[in-house]
Amino acid sequence: MTKPVFSVVVTTYNHEKKLLKTLESLVGQTLKDFEVHIIDDGSTDNTKSVVDSFRGILDLHYYHQENWGGPARGRNVGIENANCEWIAFLDADDWWYPTKLEEVAKFLPGMDVIYHELDYFNANGPMRRGTNGRKLKNPFFEDLLMNGNCLSNSGVCARRSIIKRVGMVSEDKNLIAVEDYDLWLKISKISERFHYIPVALGAYWGGDGTLSSYSLNYIQRIKKITGNYLNQLEGAQKREAMQREKYIIARNKKALGDLTATADFFNIVVYSRSISLKMKALFFALTAFFRVKALRKFQTK
Repeated sequence: MTKPVFSVVVTTYNHEKKLLKTLESLVGQTLKDFEVHIIDDGSTDNTKSVVDSFRGILDLHYYHQENWGGPARGRNVGIENANCEWIAFLDADDWWYPTKLEEVAKFLPGMDVIYHELDYFNANGPMRRGTNGRKLKNPFFEDLLMNGNCLSNSGVCARRSIIKRVGMVSEDKNLIAVEDYDLWLKISKISERFHYIPVALGAYWGGDGTLSSYSLNYIQRIKKITGNYLNQLEGAQKREAMQREKYIIARNKKALGDLTATADFFNIVVYSRSISLKMKALFFALTAFFRVKALRKFQTK
C-alpha cells in the first residue's frame, strides 16, 4: 500500500451536523492519497457515530480526549500521530472543494507552507467569495505582524517537520482563537518558503451571523499575540504593527457596541502610514460616528 501524501487534521467539539459535511467533502476529493485524524475534544453529541459512518470509506484515525477548551491540543495530537510529512488543517465546520488536495499537491516541492483562499458562508448563505488572503511580501514575518493574518486555518498545508521545529501549536490558553496566527508567525521567522494559491479551494463557516466571534476575550488575545512579537520590530514597522493592532481592537469594540471605537478609528486615520488601513479605518470611523449621532438624536426625543 502506498504511503499517503497528506495527513488531514480535524479538531471537533459537538459539531456532529457540520462534521458530516466536512467528511463528505473529504470523500469527494479527486486526490485520494491522504489519511484523516479526527480529534474529538470531549464531545457530548453524536460525533463518534458520524465518524464511525465513514470507516471503510476514509482512512480514519479517531481520538477522544477530555475537553480542553480549544483546538490547539487536538491539533498537536493529530500532528504527533500523523504518518505523513504534509499536515492539512481542516476545522470541523469548514469544508473543501473536490480539487483542493489535487491543486495543493502541485506546489509541494520546495515549499514549507501552502495556503489558499476560502469562500465565506454563514446561516444566510454565501457571504463573500474569498477570504482575506494575500501573497506575503519579504520579510514574511514583518508582513504577517504588520498587516495581519492572511492564512485561514482550513486553507493551510504545512510540513510536519517545520511545525515540530517551531514547537508545535501553542497550548497557551491566552491564545485560543489566534493560535494558528501564532504558528504562522513562528514558521515565518525561520522559513519564507510559503506559496499562496489565489483561488478558493474550500469554504469557511462564519457561524449563524451573530456577533459571537467578537468578544473582550478576543481583544485580549490580539493584545497578547502582538505583545509576544512586537519588540522584534523596530521603528516604522513597529509603529505600523501597533496601528494594525488598534484597528483590529477597534473593529471588535465597534461590534460590541463600544462607542469609544469612533475615536480609535480616527486616531488610526491620523497616525497610520498605510493608505489601505487609513481608508478602512475612515470608513468604520464614519459609520460609527453617524451611528452615535443617530443614537443621541433618538435619545433626545
